[in-house]
Amino acid sequence: MNILKHIKGIYQGKNNLSNHISLFSILGIMTIVLNNYIASNLSSMYASYFGFAPATNLEVYIDVIVGVMLLIFSIGYFYEFVNNSYSEVDKLPEVSLKPYCYFLKILPIVLMWLNYITFLALLGFNMFKFDSPMFAVYYALLFCLIPFIDIFLMFYAKDFKFTFDAINPLKLVKIIDKTFSSVILLLVKIFITAIIPICIIYLSFRYSVLIKNSFVQLGLRLGTVCVSVYFFNILRYTYSIGCVEIIKNKLLE
Repeated sequence: MNILKHIKGIYQGKNNLSNHISLFSILGIMTIVLNNYIASNLSSMYASYFGFAPATNLEVYIDVIVGVMLLIFSIGYFYEFVNNSYSEVDKLPEVSLKPYCYFLKILPIVLMWLNYITFLALLGFNMFKFDSPMFAVYYALLFCLIPFIDIFLMFYAKDFKFTFDAINPLKLVKIIDKTFSSVILLLVKIFITAIIPICIIYLSFRYSVLIKNSFVQLGLRLGTVCVSVYFFNILRYTYSIGCVEIIKNKLLE
């Protein structure tokens, strides 16, 4: 998979600039209002670095409602993008209310797999002692299942047809067997692509302390967080294109 080619594809197409501006705005608002909620819970410890807590409970409630609605939108928007990727369309979808429908379509499968992961996590606590080497090995293996569960969800996003296979944990074994090396290679490519932007984000945070004006300093940090969220979403979309290619080549052949 050519990572740069697909990143370029995400930025090409008619009305794509307006879609990116809309996506950045939505993700930025979501980040700021959820940041306000976090600041309201962590008080001055958090506020001294990223912002200040809302003055009233009403403001907190509004921040939570707006933040959650935009988070739901962003999840649904991602799965709309995945669905379009099966038709070899790399560009961002038009911003509309459709993502809420896509969210509702994927939600039952996500909840089912969250139940499986929760069960396995609780099982580990009962099987191994916290200071046991096997405890660390068990949860490392459990963590390694996440990319393949992600593949599973993207496979389901092809047509959102609910079948027994959609909630069959044994299906995951087949997916791991057929896609293991391809998924690992894709993850390596994504991590390599992310190195330079991550360094830029790190330097922005590190040297923001050199700015004497506290409001400008805070603005730079919040701006960096918003850009980071947008950047990692673009990487996530690029990763999903690679996953769809793997699904087509390994699971749909």
